[in-house]
Amino acid sequence: MRPVSSSLKDAGPIRVIAADDQPLFRDALGRALRRDRALEVVDEAAEAEALAEAIEREGPDVVLVDAALADEATAAAGSARVLVLVAEVDAAEAHAGIAAGAAGYVSKDVDGEVICRAVAAVARGEVVLDPELRTGVAREIRMRSRDVRPVLSPREHEILVLIAEGVTAPDIALRLRVSTATVKTHVFHLYEKLGVTERAAAVAEAMRKGLLE
Repeated sequence: MRPVSSSLKDAGPIRVIAADDQPLFRDALGRALRRDRALEVVDEAAEAEALAEAIEREGPDVVLVDAALADEATAAAGSARVLVLVAEVDAAEAHAGIAAGAAGYVSKDVDGEVICRAVAAVARGEVVLDPELRTGVAREIRMRSRDVRPVLSPREHEILVLIAEGVTAPDIALRLRVSTATVKTHVFHLYEKLGVTERAAAVAEAMRKGLLE
């Protein structure tokens, strides 16, 4: 997977994968991106497994995804930058997503040109936040700076709860409609954040830190 160049002009157009499970929005998003000559849409995806395969195959500069696919995108992104589009802005979710590796959160309500500019910005290495999120994310940072608990993404927390219920990785994959490999990647990151190496210890540490309350 090729790294993002510091000189985007010399490197050619910014290579983008767009992913959303709503066909109409995905089509509109693709058309908006293709109107910008600085961007090249190299693939589109509707679900997590196809998205991971597209990232591996195409090696994009930016992965533009719906919030429902954000965790899977950041897990598979490698050197690509992940820009998340949200139907409803939520500061806590955005803070967790940025902490997990996303490069930006932008509302789906903005114009296509705004999204194109956000794609270019994250490709340059910037972090982009929707104006409605900035104050809330700053508040989250202040609150969590006083909290010793690890920051889990929404998907990681969802998997943690299922692990605590004794659900196996294949069954978690079926429930969440993702591949077992994707679940294992999230579990690996979850274990890293909790400082453990197996399920029982993960549940015990999560309970100790109040993550399963």
